[in-house]
Amino acid sequence: MKLPAFLLLLLAGLVTAQTAAPPAALSETAIAATTWANTLTEEQRKKSHFEFNDEERQNWHFVPKIRAGLSLGEMTAGQRSLAFKILKTTLSEEGLKQSKEVMMLESVLAETDKRPGFRDPKKYYVAIFGNPASGDPWGWRFEGHHLSLNFCSIDNAIVSLTPAFVGTNPATVQTGPHKGLRPLGKEEDLGRQLVKSLNDEQREKAIFNTKAPQEIITAEESQARLDSKEGLAVNELNAEQKKIFDELVSLYFERFDEEKVTILRKQLATEKDSLLFAWAGGTELGEPHYYRVIGKELLIEYDNTQNDANHAHSVLRYFNGDFARDVLKEHYEHGHKH
Repeated sequence: MKLPAFLLLLLAGLVTAQTAAPPAALSETAIAATTWANTLTEEQRKKSHFEFNDEERQNWHFVPKIRAGLSLGEMTAGQRSLAFKILKTTLSEEGLKQSKEVMMLESVLAETDKRPGFRDPKKYYVAIFGNPASGDPWGWRFEGHHLSLNFCSIDNAIVSLTPAFVGTNPATVQTGPHKGLRPLGKEEDLGRQLVKSLNDEQREKAIFNTKAPQEIITAEESQARLDSKEGLAVNELNAEQKKIFDELVSLYFERFDEEKVTILRKQLATEKDSLLFAWAGGTELGEPHYYRVIGKELLIEYDNTQNDANHAHSVLRYFNGDFARDVLKEHYEHGHKH
């Protein structure tokens, strides 16, 4: 299978662009976003830029559809490179690699589905909310099929990285030059390893349904909600199980740049002892399954049920912190300009 030329260039890091640099006082992410914005035409800017408080900022999704924003296909090669530089300032090396693998799978689906116009790795969209160079709160989103990454900055610092959705279809590539590729393989394997390590008493608490839900339960809701929060408390795990649990949760944090993810780690530390692990569905390889990690604020969901359990979804969310709701509330209550 021949990959699109632009994606090969991006993966190889060969695309460069020359543009005027914004003020150095801005954060690395704001500089990257402003640099990218400086290259846009007026028409491109109208598509990609929104007011910070526009409702669109919280209108996220992960299905294949047209998004608000400017697609990679509507950008020049240089603009695409600069768009990925924004992403590079917020994701870790592993997170960027995983995101590009998810995008590449659109080319695999284009061949298997015989719908190249529908399955297109250029149908990923950049949207900017507010003005990165103003010093006011602003946000940005990188989104397309199976990828929705949402960021918010206040006082020139990233304060929210969620909701952060990563999906993969197929979960395991079965044929072709990418056979064996599993962008969410570690997330699946560690979850199964943990549930299979549980004794009967622990499994009674952890497995809340023998049938997995067809989708992550919070879906694309702008605010995460769960009707019930059953599960096995982390303090009921033994030392080896806690190690597996910690590795599993860390996978979702390690998608981000270490400096940016500090705020998530601080939140995790405050609720570590209250976290719950819950599982639904089969526990053997190839069986439809679902798991989640729940805290007072933290929510991780993972499912692999569709396409004969070869189509996985995962999301990292916060019940009150997605799109920086909690931080913005405090920000505005302390007299900052709305």
